Amino acid sequence: MERGRWLTSAAALAVGVAIGITSRRWMDHPAVPGAPAAPATSGAPPQSTESTSPTIAPTPGKATEWATEFSAALKLGDWVATEDRLRELADQIPTDQTAAALEAADRLLPVESLPVFVERLLRRHAAHDPENSLRLLDRFANRFFESAARRAVFETWIGREPALAEAWLLHQPHGQGRARNAPPFAQALARRNPAGGLALLRTLPPDPFRQEILTQFFGAWQEIDPVRAAQEGRALLADPRHAGTLGEIVGCWARRDPKAAFQFLQSLPDGSIRRGAWSAAIGTLASANPREAARLASALPAGGSRVEALGRAVSEWAQTDSQEALSYVDTFTDPATRKALLLAVAGVIAQSDPMAAADLVRQQHVDSGSEWVYRMVAEDWGSRDPQAGLRWIEELPNNPLRQQAFNGLMEAWAGKDPKAAAAYTAELPPGMRRQEAINAVAQAYAESDLTGAVTWIRHLGGAQEQANAAQSVIWRLGQENPKSGLDLIEALPRGQNRDGLLANLVNSWAEQNLDDVVKWAREMPESPDRNAAITALAAPWASANPAAAAEYAATLGAGSQGQSFATTVASAWAEQDATAALDWARHLPDGEVKSAALHAVVERWAATSPAEAAEFSRSQSGPEAQGMMLATMNTWAEHNPAQAAKWLEALPTGEIRSTAENSLVGVWANQDPIAAAKWLSQQPESSRSDETVSSLATNLAQYDPSAAMQWAGSIQDPERRRTEMIRLGQSWIQSLPDAARAWFKQANLDPDVLKQIELVLPGNPGGN
Repeated sequence: MERGRWLTSAAALAVGVAIGITSRRWMDHPAVPGAPAAPATSGAPPQSTESTSPTIAPTPGKATEWATEFSAALKLGDWVATEDRLRELADQIPTDQTAAALEAADRLLPVESLPVFVERLLRRHAAHDPENSLRLLDRFANRFFESAARRAVFETWIGREPALAEAWLLHQPHGQGRARNAPPFAQALARRNPAGGLALLRTLPPDPFRQEILTQFFGAWQEIDPVRAAQEGRALLADPRHAGTLGEIVGCWARRDPKAAFQFLQSLPDGSIRRGAWSAAIGTLASANPREAARLASALPAGGSRVEALGRAVSEWAQTDSQEALSYVDTFTDPATRKALLLAVAGVIAQSDPMAAADLVRQQHVDSGSEWVYRMVAEDWGSRDPQAGLRWIEELPNNPLRQQAFNGLMEAWAGKDPKAAAAYTAELPPGMRRQEAINAVAQAYAESDLTGAVTWIRHLGGAQEQANAAQSVIWRLGQENPKSGLDLIEALPRGQNRDGLLANLVNSWAEQNLDDVVKWAREMPESPDRNAAITALAAPWASANPAAAAEYAATLGAGSQGQSFATTVASAWAEQDATAALDWARHLPDGEVKSAALHAVVERWAATSPAEAAEFSRSQSGPEAQGMMLATMNTWAEHNPAQAAKWLEALPTGEIRSTAENSLVGVWANQDPIAAAKWLSQQPESSRSDETVSSLATNLAQYDPSAAMQWAGSIQDPERRRTEMIRLGQSWIQSLPDAARAWFKQANLDPDVLKQIELVLPGNPGGN
C-alpha cells in the first residue's frame, strides 16, 4: 500500500515536469520578489498534518501589543475598515511568531473577525513553510472557516510548487488528515493550476479519494471557466455518478450563454448521463433564470426526467413569484406533470405558510403524494400548540393524511418538550398511533438527550415497543456510544428486530472506527448475534478494504452467510475495480457463492462497461447466465437505453431476448415512453411479450393515454388485453373524462369494456 502511494506520487511529479513545473523543492528556487528568505529544510518526505506543531510563545510585550492592536481594529466601527486593519496586522507578524499570533487571535478576536486574520496570516506564512501552515490550522479544526483557510494555503503553495503540494497530499495516510485537506487542495488546483488538476485526475485510481478530488475540482472550476470545465468534464465525468456535477457545470455556462450550453447537452450520448446532466443544468440555471430553465425543460421528451427538470425550474420560479409559477403550471394538461409541478410550488409555499400550501393541494384535489404538506402544517402546530394541532388532524379527509400529520406533530412536539410528548404517548391505547408516537418521541428525545432517551426506551411497556423505539436512536448510539447501543440490544429478545438493530449499530459504528468493529465482530463467540454483526459488517469493510474483506469471506464457507457476505464484497469491490472483483469471483469454488458473487460483479460492471458485461453474461451457461443478462440489461437501460436496445436487436429470438426486452422497455418507458414505444413498434411482433407491452402501456398512460390504450389493445392474451384496457381506461376517464369519452367513441371500444370503464364514474354502480 505504501509503495503504491509513492509510485502514484512519482507519477504525479513526472506530470508536473511534463507541464513545465520543476520537481525540486521550492526552497531551492530564487525567492519571490518581496518574499522573505525560505528556511533551510531537509530532503525528508513530506509529513502528515496529523502531528501538532510546537507552540511559539510571544514575549509579554508582543502579546500586549497584539491585544492593543486587535482592540483598536475592532473599535473602528466599520466592518470593511476592521477587516483591512486585521489584514495589515497579519502582514506585519514575523514568521517565527506565526503560531503565537494565531493563539492570541483565537483568544482575543470574535468569531466573525477571526477568519480574515487567520487566512491572511497563513497565506503569507505558506510562502515560507506551507506544511507547517497546514499543521497550524489543526487548532481550528471543524471551525466554519477552516476549509477556506486551507484553500488559501494551498493556493500559495500550488502557485509556487504545484508538484510538491500534490505529492504532499498523496503521501498523507488515509484518514482524517487526508479527508480534511483533499477538498481545499482540489479547489485551489482549479483556481491556480487547472491543467495540473486535470493531469492529476487522469493518474489517480478510481477510488473515493479521486471522487472527492474530482467533484471539488470541477465544482470550483465551473465558477471560473465553465466552458472549458464542461469540455474537459465530458470525458472525466463520464461515469453516471457524476452526471449531476457535469450538469451543474453546464448550468453555470448556461447563465452566460444558454444556447451554446444546451447545444453541448444535446451532444451528450443518450442515457443516464445526459438525463442527469440536463436535470442538474436546469436546476443550476433555474436559480438565476427560472423562466428560461422551464422553457428548456419543457423541450425534453415526455418522461420522468422531463418532470424532474420542470419541477426544479418551477420550484425556483415559485421562490420569487408563486402565483406566476402556478399560472405556468396551469398550462400543463397531463396529470403526472401537473401534479408534480403543483407539489413543487406547494413545497415552496409551505416554507413560509404551511397552511396555505395545504389549502392549495386540497383545492387542486392532489391527495396522493401531498402527505408531506400536511405533515409540515402539523409540525408547525406541534411547535406552537400541540393540542390544537391534534384537533386539526382529526378533521383531515383520510387516514393516510392523518397518520402522516400526526407523526409530524409528535416529532415537533418532542423536539420542543420531549417529556411532555412522552407523557402524552404513555396515555395512548395500544396500536399504530401509539407506536408511531413512540418512534417520533424517541428520535426527537435523542437529539437533545441521548442518555435520557435510552433510559426512557428501557422503561417502555413491551419488547416490541422497545425494539421499534430503539431503531430511532441506534444510529446515534453507534456514532457516539456503541457500548450503550450493544447493552440496549442485549436486553431485547432474539429475533428479526434485534438483528436489524445490530446491523444498524454495526454500520454506524463502522463509519467512526472500522478497525474496532472488525476486531469486535471477529472475537465474538459463535451466536446469532455474531452472524448478524458479520453480515452487516460486509458492506463497510468491503468499501474500505475489499481485498481483506474478500479474504475473510473465504472463511465463511458456502452457507447463506458466506453467500451474503461474498455478494456484498463483490458488489462493493466492483464499484471500485470491476476487473479485480471479476478475477476474484471467477476463482471462487463452483457453487452458489460463486454464482451470486459473479452476478453482483456484473451488475456493477454494467454501470461503466455495459457492452463488456453483457458479452460476459452471454458467455456464461446455466440458469445464472439469464440472471446476469437481466441485471446487465436493467443497468444498461438505466444509463443508455438506445445503446442497450441496439445491442439487444442482435440477440436471436428466444426466452432470454424476450425477458431482456421486457426489462429494457420497463426501464426505458419510465424515462422516455415515446422513444421506448417507437423502438418497440419496430421490433417483430413475435418477439414482443404481453408483459413488455403491458409495461409500456402503463408508463405511456401518464403522458399519452390514447397511445397507451392502443398498445393495450395489441396484447395477445384476450383476458389480459381486456383487463389492461379497462384499467387504463378507468384511470383516463377519471382524470380527463371529456377527452377519454371522445377517444372511446371514435375507437369503437367493445361495449362491455366501455361499460366496465364507466363504472368508476360518479352515479354509476361502483362509482365514487
